[in-house]
Amino acid sequence: MPSNACSASSSTIAELPLDTRKRLLIHGDAVVFLGTFMTQMKRQQNLDFSFLVEFASDHKVLDLIRRENRVNINNHEIHLWFANDQEISDSELIAYYLSILNDAEKQQQQRFHFEAHRHQYLITRALVRSTLSLYIDEVEPDQWVFTKNPYGKPAIKNKIRLPLKFNLSHTQGRIVMAVTLAGDVGVDIEWLLREGQTLDIADHFFSIQERVQLYTLPEEHRKNRFFDLWTLKEAHAKAYGMGLSIPLEQFSFDLTKDDILQFRADKQSQIAVDNWLFWQSQLDNNYKVALALRAKNPIDKVHSISLRRTVPMCEINTLNIKNFKCNQPKLIVTEAL
Repeated sequence: MPSNACSASSSTIAELPLDTRKRLLIHGDAVVFLGTFMTQMKRQQNLDFSFLVEFASDHKVLDLIRRENRVNINNHEIHLWFANDQEISDSELIAYYLSILNDAEKQQQQRFHFEAHRHQYLITRALVRSTLSLYIDEVEPDQWVFTKNPYGKPAIKNKIRLPLKFNLSHTQGRIVMAVTLAGDVGVDIEWLLREGQTLDIADHFFSIQERVQLYTLPEEHRKNRFFDLWTLKEAHAKAYGMGLSIPLEQFSFDLTKDDILQFRADKQSQIAVDNWLFWQSQLDNNYKVALALRAKNPIDKVHSISLRRTVPMCEINTLNIKNFKCNQPKLIVTEAL
C-alpha cells in the first residue's frame, strides 16, 4: 500500500455515514471490513486498497473481501491469539467493539467495579467475536451465540460448518484465545510479576509430587516453578470442562526434565492420561502461557501451534515464541501469516 493511501482513505471515510463507517474502519495502516482484516503485510505493501472505499456499500465486494481474509485451520492445528488490552484505546474502535456485544455482555461489562476490568472484558469479547468470524465468515461478529456447560465453560451455539473449539484466559495486560478443531482445549496465561501467596495456593491445590518439586528447588526459583505448574493445571482443568471444580491435587505435572512435560493422574481421578497433550512457554519475559488439548485423534499425530498478536478487527501480526515445553515428541510451531 503506498504510504499516502491510508491517509487519503481516512479523509474519505470520515465523510461517510456512521452506519457505513461501522462497516469500514480505518485504524493505523489496517483496513477493516465487517469485522475482517485487510492488514498491510510486508508481502502486500505494494497493494493499494484505497479504491475499495468507493465500493464500501457494495455487499458483493465486501463478501469477496471476507472470503479472501478467511483463516483456515486443519484438524491438527491450534491457533493462539494474543491481545494487549492496555494498548487498545482508539475511541472509534472501542465504540465498534461495544456495538457488537449482545445485551447480556453489555450488562456483564457494567458489573465490573474498575474501569480497567470493564475495558479488558470489552476487548476480550471483541477478540472472541471477531476472531471466530475469521474462520466462519458467514457469521457476523455480532451474530455469535454462546452457551456454557454446568461448570461455566463456553461453547459456540451457532450451527456452523466447522466444529470449532475455543478457550480464553486473561491476566494483567494480556488476553489469549485458543482455537482448534483437534479436541477440547484449555489455555491459561499468568502475569509473573503479580503479588500473592503463591506457595499457599500450592499447599492447597498441588499434588504431593508437585509440592516436592517445588520445595526441593532453591527459594529464588520457586515462584517461577509455581507458575509453570499452575498454568498447566489451569489449562488442563479448563480443557477437561470442569474448571477448578476438578480436584487439582489428583493429577500432576513433572517438569524436572528439561523441555519435557510428564503428566500423571491418580487412579481415583478417572482421568485418562493417554489422550492429553500439553505445551508451555514464556511470553515477553513477564508471562507464562500453557495449553492443554484432549485430542480426538491419536496423539502420535504431529500437532502444530501458530501464534498471532492482534488488535481485534484491526491488525494481525505473527508472534514467535520459542522453547515450548511439551509432552509430545514432535511439535511444529508455525508462522501464522
